[in-house]
Amino acid sequence: MFVSDERPLTVSFEAASSRLDLLVRRVWLRALSETVHDGGTEYLLRVGPLGTVPGVSRLVRIRFTEPIRHDRTMSVGLRWEATGVTGGLFPALDADIRVSDDGGQAARVTLTGSCRARSAMG
Repeated sequence: MFVSDERPLTVSFEAASSRLDLLVRRVWLRALSETVHDGGTEYLLRVGPLGTVPGVSRLVRIRFTEPIRHDRTMSVGLRWEATGVTGGLFPALDADIRVSDDGGQAARVTLTGSCRARSAMG
């Protein structure tokens, strides 16, 4: 399944791209970061309807590629996947997050990617 969504931001391109860069470079999620992996950054987070309650939440791995800047845009690749023994039962998301300049004090963030089933073997 392909997914795409776009949202306007009420901050400048410089502020939005700086914040995304901080996320990718482990500043925001430093306490949750587990490792720097294959030229990207990997995080483990627990997500679910009841937050961090085991049994109703799932541990997920999030990997980012290095940011790429071109003109007035910045793109970051990401992979979001459930971990653990049953992780293969959940779909993985491979996507691109793009921040672009909308002029003045406005920017736009776009997520485009594909969500696909994985085998239990990963």
